[in-house]
Amino acid sequence: MSDPKGPIIVWFRRDLRLRDNPALYWACKSDHPVLPIYVWSPEEEAPWEPGGASKWWLHHSLAALKKDLQEDNLDLVIAKGPSLETLKRVVKETRAVGLFWNRLYDPATLARDTEVKTHFKDQGLNVRSFNGSLLYEPWEIETKEGNP
Repeated sequence: MSDPKGPIIVWFRRDLRLRDNPALYWACKSDHPVLPIYVWSPEEEAPWEPGGASKWWLHHSLAALKKDLQEDNLDLVIAKGPSLETLKRVVKETRAVGLFWNRLYDPATLARDTEVKTHFKDQGLNVRSFNGSLLYEPWEIETKEGNP
């Protein structure tokens, strides 16, 4: 059950930045506390699981993001586990009212995001995903004939 004063969770994934981050921007514009979270779920990255260099980059990028967020009085939660199950636990523990993230467009991630969005909308949360990396959404591009 959410709390009317509960936080909006901002789910960071591959966009570990504060600037030009619509999910973070709109969460901060709300009248709710903001809870940034990164969920480490390498099994969901298959077949592109991160190698050593990617893990090194991720570690240092998360450390920098955590430091930048702390300068804005926000604390980055870093969790490990399947995304949906981890987010369910955090939503329940914090009595969150919303979950925001920036979209990714690979098929496996789109399927997972659809599952996450459906689950939390069914629970009554304010669930919003944003275009955080493209000039146009793929479904907005048409040929001269009006076809996708």
